[in-house]
Amino acid sequence: SYMNRQQARLTLTVTDPDGRKLQSRTYETTLFNSGQVEHLFYGMDAIRWWDEFHPDLYRLTVSIDAHSTETSAGKAHSLERTSTGEVWKQTDERTVTFGMRRIAREGRKFLLNGKQISLRGTTDCAIHPITGYPPMDLETWRNKMRIVKEYGMNHVRFHAWCPPECAFQAADEAGVYLSVEMPFWLNKDVCPLEAGDDPIHRPYFTQEAITISKTYGNNPSFLLFSNGNEIMGDFELLEDITVLMKGYDKRRLY
Repeated sequence: SYMNRQQARLTLTVTDPDGRKLQSRTYETTLFNSGQVEHLFYGMDAIRWWDEFHPDLYRLTVSIDAHSTETSAGKAHSLERTSTGEVWKQTDERTVTFGMRRIAREGRKFLLNGKQISLRGTTDCAIHPITGYPPMDLETWRNKMRIVKEYGMNHVRFHAWCPPECAFQAADEAGVYLSVEMPFWLNKDVCPLEAGDDPIHRPYFTQEAITISKTYGNNPSFLLFSNGNEIMGDFELLEDITVLMKGYDKRRLY
């Protein structure tokens, strides 16, 4: 975190699915600490909606240019001396990929971008006996999603686990709908504990749900989230997490 207030200029630039850069928009703000959250609006015309038939992806580049007129002791920033004192500048940039889509429920129907969808899919149980962990390279996941589509399916459920970033990226590109779960499979049939038997369960799984949302939430393929699989025990804990996530991130169904 920073000891001094900073004036900052945030620039948002969107690249459309055809690689064309849309108009940049600039916002001015004051930065007070490292945990600050800014909510900015970037309007777009003629949106290309993401789905299994048209997996159109956008890119958003956010750049920040911040400066302070006060000394920041011990910080490794580039310093410039001016007539008013010591000034330091800091710049940063990040690019994220995203898709424009809306998932909703109407009675017993799932609606994606206002149209009913049917989930035709398979289950991924993270069975990788040779390595003991799932593949971490994009090309392997691209091949997995290609096979899913070749069989006429559009959906993968990750059984009691959350896949790595490259799995989401491959699904984004292929147009595959993902259902993601926490590593939460507690009942007396499979282990000595049930949900809530250990006091760490509530803070850990609550934070894990939030972390999964913050880390992978920009991926349009991430349509559905479940706390886990065949959980027994403290159902109030499960309900609390579900209610929390519905309010925290409305971009998917829970």
